[in-house]
Amino acid sequence: MKYKFIHANETMLDSIYNIFEKRIEWMDNVGIKQWNVTNYIETFNKNYLKQQILENNLYVMINNDKNKIVGAIVLHEKDNKWEDNEEHSTYYLHNLVTDVQEKRVGIEILNAVDELARKNNKEKLRLDCAENNEFLNSYYKKAGYFFVGKIEWGSYKGNKREKVLNNNISLDGLKIDYKFNFEDFKVIENIEHKYFENDNIAPAEECEKWYEKNDLTCVGVRNSENKVIASVSVLPLKYEIYKQIYENKMNEAEINYNQIVEYQESKSYYIYLSSISIDINYRNNYKVITTLLKGCIDLFDMLAKKNILIKEVMAEASTIHGEKICKKLLKMEHIRDTSHDSKIYTVDGIEFTNIIKKLQKKFKI
Repeated sequence: MKYKFIHANETMLDSIYNIFEKRIEWMDNVGIKQWNVTNYIETFNKNYLKQQILENNLYVMINNDKNKIVGAIVLHEKDNKWEDNEEHSTYYLHNLVTDVQEKRVGIEILNAVDELARKNNKEKLRLDCAENNEFLNSYYKKAGYFFVGKIEWGSYKGNKREKVLNNNISLDGLKIDYKFNFEDFKVIENIEHKYFENDNIAPAEECEKWYEKNDLTCVGVRNSENKVIASVSVLPLKYEIYKQIYENKMNEAEINYNQIVEYQESKSYYIYLSSISIDINYRNNYKVITTLLKGCIDLFDMLAKKNILIKEVMAEASTIHGEKICKKLLKMEHIRDTSHDSKIYTVDGIEFTNIIKKLQKKFKI
């Protein structure tokens, strides 16, 4: 294992403090205004870090290959800046810092915190970041931390972000569905508002029209109460519309039902996979994700049996998990980043069909 996530001890204090100093120096060099334009290092100084070590709140990430500390984070079980201050059931994340020479260690730390929280039966992870820092807000959103409110602390103005863990969520009775009504599409729209900007969300009224035009445009997962908790749009589009999305000239919210194509036997189609969204209470749950994936595989299998051909598939991913599905599972090629904080991937239709066949065997469908 490349990394080790452990409690810090006092012998590590200088190394940890040096990472903070180097990160602030890096901010000066690249022109980022964050810790370097506040009294951050004076507030969170060595005495503060030492106290966090003594209280067992400070953790470090060690690169085993280099035998070197490459990141650190403080975890609290309460935070008075949050009104409900859910003590004991929540970890509050503070002072996340990484070695400027170590790539992607930030997400490794977040994954380690996630694992630790589940082990200790935590229900939520919470943090805040500056409201005007677009990169950090996007970074945490992709990691599953969703906006839940504002925070002000002196001159600091930030966004509260929360990740709900699902240790106590019942997963009995999950089922795949392709049949939906307007109320279902409203539920789906509300889920999407946790992930996407308003301008990038197709309203329920339009989604229902897509469905009326072609009743295989949505794959959903329902829980035991028959509520939709996960979904993905599967849209066969006119080529000129598909191309505009491909070229980042258009997004899903601008698609109208006249641009959706009805399936006909022996014809080829350009398919756009979008709005992969999961209720935050089920977020990152393997069973929900795989159930949704199986629903998609089943849909494409149905199309193949009807001799409906796939010319090309394009997918849009706006989270880390979505990117992994596109790259690693569906073997899609990254085409471009969009203007609305997502990534476009594509794969040839024949190759996609072969991938679906392999996935059928993998998931024993």
